Amino acid sequence: MINFDFFTPTKILFGAGRESEVGKQVAAFGGHKVMIIYGKKGGHIETSGLLDRVHKSLSDAGLSYVDLNGVVPNPRLSLVKEGIRIGRAEGVDFLLPIGGGSVIDTAKGIGYGIANDFEMEDLLYGRVKTDKNTLATVSFNYTTADPRSTSSDPIYQGLTTVKQNTTIGGLLYGLGDNRRALGVLANVTVEGKTSETGYYEMGDKLELVRKEDTKTTDFIRSKFAIPQQVVSIEEGSVLIVDDLNRRWRLPLGDETYKELTNQGVLRVCREVATERDMFSCMGTFYELPAENADGYAKIRPISTHNYRINDYASYRGMLVLTGVTPEDTKGNPHIIVSDDGKAAVWVGVIDDLWTLGKPVGHGGPWKNTNVKAGIASDPYLIGFYDKKELSLSHQSDKKVVITVEVDPTGNGDWMEYAAYTVQPGERFVQQLPEAFQARWIRFVSDTDTKATAWLDYK
Repeated sequence: MINFDFFTPTKILFGAGRESEVGKQVAAFGGHKVMIIYGKKGGHIETSGLLDRVHKSLSDAGLSYVDLNGVVPNPRLSLVKEGIRIGRAEGVDFLLPIGGGSVIDTAKGIGYGIANDFEMEDLLYGRVKTDKNTLATVSFNYTTADPRSTSSDPIYQGLTTVKQNTTIGGLLYGLGDNRRALGVLANVTVEGKTSETGYYEMGDKLELVRKEDTKTTDFIRSKFAIPQQVVSIEEGSVLIVDDLNRRWRLPLGDETYKELTNQGVLRVCREVATERDMFSCMGTFYELPAENADGYAKIRPISTHNYRINDYASYRGMLVLTGVTPEDTKGNPHIIVSDDGKAAVWVGVIDDLWTLGKPVGHGGPWKNTNVKAGIASDPYLIGFYDKKELSLSHQSDKKVVITVEVDPTGNGDWMEYAAYTVQPGERFVQQLPEAFQARWIRFVSDTDTKATAWLDYK
């Protein structure tokens, strides 16, 4: 046994105006030359005056500093290397990131680079070589079995299930103009019929208080209404066509979600934290990268549930959901109900979504679909699901060879995985091994036919 000590203290300073203490805190940690790392030049950090206040605090503490801006969502290695160059040239001994996860990740990379003499590529990437000239593809996938249950954690007790027709919902909006409250335009659904019940605000005391504010009510109603028909829910899958006109297919869930989604009852996509979007469809929450990080091509399922979640948003670092049945809460501290009982929300944190249940689903790119020989199906999401079962069938009177192709990375690097001969009238079933990992899967028939390619994720 190797003995060791592990000490990771964390100090949190929270509240209005605490940025004025930055200089004092940096000095206490022994910093002398500070690199301030943040996002877009001319962005909110500058226009709000926050950067100026940080500059003043550092100067008042007798510390010098250098600014590094330009961090984007899913940060670029090029900016990290530029920060390393500047940091070494300027003698930086303290890094001060201002912003979200991408800014913090950039600072981590710069810190590694300043402290070490290796190239960042050597830290981030693996390399391979061959002993002869050839055309080759190398792909690495790192995964472990998902130990989670398909059942949701008890913290969600009180959320309305998808089969229930009565629920308290509402539209959510984090109020601007330094109001520091969450606006809730509450509604109630009784036997499938929805009506507004009033406008409420939730502040730092986490209480829902009814307000008479026609201007904000109208704003939320018009600007944050949930759109209808935002995705195409077909017989075999959910079809997404992105801004680059690329087609992607996602698994189905409980059939009840289809009508609710088409009617605009359930929020599909929303930013839940700075630079962090969530996508919710057919009972599954996904992480959705920004467009400059390839968007839907890199979508990732994180949990599957059976709840009728009307809307979701972030507030003060918390995650807020609507779609509550108050009489089912049974003292759940995550459920907040207004005094008049006409508004209710669930409150937790974003990482709680991983306790909703492991991702499951079913579907495929073909379901009794007329397919042409040699024409690949749309990509269908297979990455990050646990137990996977594939079934293939067709309606031809002769055997059909169906080739399975996979894209391990989401970069469009398709490669053949297997070719299966499917006899007339046969339902070919294949349990995909645990070692099988890819992000997307598609199918190609060698014959014009009507075929089904179906996957069950359990």
